Formats: sequence, structure tokens, C-alpha cells
Amino acid sequence: MTAIPLRDVLIHARQESFRMRHFYLGVEHLFIALLEIQGGLTANILEDHGLTPDYVIDAVRRKSGKGGKHRLWAGIPNTPRCDIVLGIANDLALEQGRTDIDERDLLRAILEEGESMPVRVVTRLGLDAEAFAQEARTRTIHDARTPSYLKVAFGAEFDTDDALEDDALFILRRMFHGYDQIRVERRLSGGHTGALILLITPIHADSREDAAVVVKIDKADTILDEARRYEAHVKNTLPPLTARVEDKPTAPETSELAGIRYTFVSSDGAPRDLGSAARLWRASELGAWLKSELYPTFGKTWWMQRRPFQFQVWTEYDALLPSILTLEWVEGDELPPNSVVIKDPIKRSRVQQLEYGDLVVIENFTVQKVMPDRGEIRLAIGRGTEAARRAYAIDVRGINLSETMFYRGEAVERLIGRVYKTRQDTLKHAASALEPTFDLRAETIPGVASIERLPNPILAYDALLDRTIRGSFSRIHGDLHLGNILVGPNDTPFLIDFAQAREGHPDGLGAAGSEPAQ
Repeated sequence: MTAIPLRDVLIHARQESFRMRHFYLGVEHLFIALLEIQGGLTANILEDHGLTPDYVIDAVRRKSGKGGKHRLWAGIPNTPRCDIVLGIANDLALEQGRTDIDERDLLRAILEEGESMPVRVVTRLGLDAEAFAQEARTRTIHDARTPSYLKVAFGAEFDTDDALEDDALFILRRMFHGYDQIRVERRLSGGHTGALILLITPIHADSREDAAVVVKIDKADTILDEARRYEAHVKNTLPPLTARVEDKPTAPETSELAGIRYTFVSSDGAPRDLGSAARLWRASELGAWLKSELYPTFGKTWWMQRRPFQFQVWTEYDALLPSILTLEWVEGDELPPNSVVIKDPIKRSRVQQLEYGDLVVIENFTVQKVMPDRGEIRLAIGRGTEAARRAYAIDVRGINLSETMFYRGEAVERLIGRVYKTRQDTLKHAASALEPTFDLRAETIPGVASIERLPNPILAYDALLDRTIRGSFSRIHGDLHLGNILVGPNDTPFLIDFAQAREGHPDGLGAAGSEPAQ
């Protein structure tokens, strides 16, 4: 692959500066331009370190932030650091007997200068800057790599009627590059997400089998976030014999998916998720296992290290509910008449009064997710604890994301939309799909034998969100359902899927001991 000349990089860098409303050329714009080169040197190196260009671009944009809406000078001048980097790149080109700077020269210059914001960002993402610079000097630039052919077999317990998609097979072949084949033993429960979780046995050319591993395949951003949470909250707190992330994520530049694999220290048997195991156990056996195996094994360094924590319910649990609103995007940023302004602190009573077609102005929310294939973004309040930052989600649809740029973590000063759907609409539609035999609008619903009527949760949940709890705060898994709890050899407990691992109000088993709401 021919090295990209500086003039082409500068075109992308100036476009990035304009999109970010910076109107100057900085090292961050040069670095993002390098990342945007499909199959380029920078993206090639990052992929080997388990990162995607888009993920790093979002991180750089979050650090730099968008500029103001009013341009204060003409043209796009270079920053002093940008001139220094371009000078280093020119010297590197001259050393090679060239007068034209190419992408390798520019990347080397950014890394050798070493003090710019992009270098600090990639260091925080876990890259060794010196190793990165060495690879920039020696890596051969070539076309996008395709993994060598790896045979994929399926075990007796795999449902062959539920075939794997081509994208998933691509990730598996890239992840297990160097093996002769893999055997997909079975699917494991993925819980409430769209993640694909598989039990895989890698096999060498001489038919030797390595220990089975659990592979999770999901959207690239989700997998890379999970890897970072594992490093921050999990890696140094797991018991010695349990699931661990085996290597960097597999995140090919050419795929929207990525994969991560959890390996097991024990080798005498394959794990099952707790849902499968529970079907084989009596209730008393399940209860005893939870009490004597799972709770103490992980509790010692997780939920048993709790401390007092008083909070409003919404700060920990609103993020588990559907978005409070879905809006149709309205172009412009001037405050329109007869509109409702939504900003932190949220007044839910005001949100509840909104109806289809009402004009809404969102102020000072943070972009949580960008869905370019659907022309949608998800906003949240973006402040407080990790759970609170995801609270009060608002989906905005109908955006031409090729013309209007948003990135994860961006603080949006103002956005206008018309109500397309409310949280109540979503909940009622989901409940109606269950074809209930009672009135979903009633204050109570049929209960069990000892309680004839129960409060209708669709009507009651909102009042619960405002209640204050005196509870506890500790390290938690965040998504402790039966599919993420595995039972290994000798009934050893394992946990997987740390995409929601964080410090917060204990979930699942960790809720034991917290005080009731006041």
C-alpha cells in the first residue's frame, strides 16, 4: 500500500477542525486524520493493540471538546505545537532522502514529540507510547489484512439451526489466528443484550486441544468499554481461580464488531451458565451454592467491602429503564416558542405531561451513543455517579449524521426535537405485547394467592425513583443475571461480561444488608 502524502492528511485534518468548530490546526486534528485513513499505518498498529480508530477518535474528541459557534478569526492557522510536529516530520523525511512528508513521518513526529494531547489520550487507553513509536518506525504498511483460513467445527451441544453470522465468524478467525481450527461447543446466555457469547475450544494443527474459553462478540465500542472496565474495576480483585480476560480485544478496523475472550485457570471440564445448571439442581442445592460458593468467593473483594451510601433511587436505577423520550430531530438551535426545556435537574412531572408532537429543547446533555446506521443518537445527563451519568436517556432520531457530527461523550449545549414516543408509551407497548388479561391502565393488577392485588408497576415505578435509600456502595458486577454467572469444574463460580462493572449500589446478591427505603 502506498504511503499517504501529507497533503491528503491535511485535507482531512482541516475538515476535522471545521467539524469540531476549532478553526485552527492542532496535533489532535492531524492524529484524527491519520486514524481516518482506511487501512493506514496508524489504524493498523492500533488494531494490534485491541483498539479501533473510531474508539480512539471519540476519546481524542472528548478530550479536546467542541469549540464555540462564533468564529473569531479568518482561516485555519497552525498551533505552535502543530508547527513543531510538522518540523520534526520534515526532518524525518529528509533523513530518508525525501522532500515530501508521508503518514509514517507524521505519526513518528507526533509520537517522538510526545507532549501532545493525542499521545496522552492513547497512553490512558493503555498503549505504551515508546512501543507505539517503535512500531511506527518499523511496521510495514500493507493492505488490510485478512486472517488465514481457520476451520470452524461445532460441538454436539451447538444448535446448528442457529448458525453464526459471517461477521461473528470473521471475528473468531481473527481472534484465534495461529490455530488450525476451533470447535464451537455451545452458545451461552447473553442476557438482555445483543451480545453473542460462545464456549470455544481452540485446536492446534497436531490435534492438541487447549482449554475451552468463553468468547463474547458485540459492538466494538461495547467490547472496548468492557475491556477498560475490567482493567479498572475487576482485574486485580478476582479470586485466583476464575474467569479472566485473556488478551487484548480483537477489534478489526473493517468490522463494526469486536470480540473478547475469557480464559479459565481450571482445565478439567467446561463451564455452564447458571441458568443451565439451575435446571439440573433442586432449589435447595441452588440456594446453598449461592450462599456458600458465589457470594463469599466474590464478596470478599466486591460487595462485602461495602460502605454506607444514601441516594435517590433514580441515580442508580433510571438507566435500567427505557429512554424517557424519543424525539424527531428539528434542525436549528434557536429557542422556539411554545417549547418545553429539559435540563438537569430533571423535572419528571414536566416530562410526564409531554405528548406526541410537542416541541422539546434539550440543554446540556451528553452524547451516550451514536447510531449512524439508524441516524440516531442517545443523550443522557452525563453527571454524577457512573449510573447517574446514564440516567434520563433521550433518543433523537432522524439526524443526518453525515452532515451533523456527534461523538460519544460530547456535551450538547442545545438540541431541538418533537416528541415521537415517551417512556410510558414504550412500557405500555411492551406490556401489551404480552397480551395481559387485565387492564394495563388500572391502579392495581392481579397478584398471587396471598396478595390478591398488586400495584401496577407501570404506574408505580415513577414515584419509586424519587425515594431515598440508605443503603451501601461497593464494587459491583452491574449485570449479574444467570447468563453471566458460570459454574465450572467442581461447581466453581465464575463471572463474565464486565461491561457494567463499576462502583455503585450492590446489585443481585450484593443487595443483601442494605437498608429499606425511608
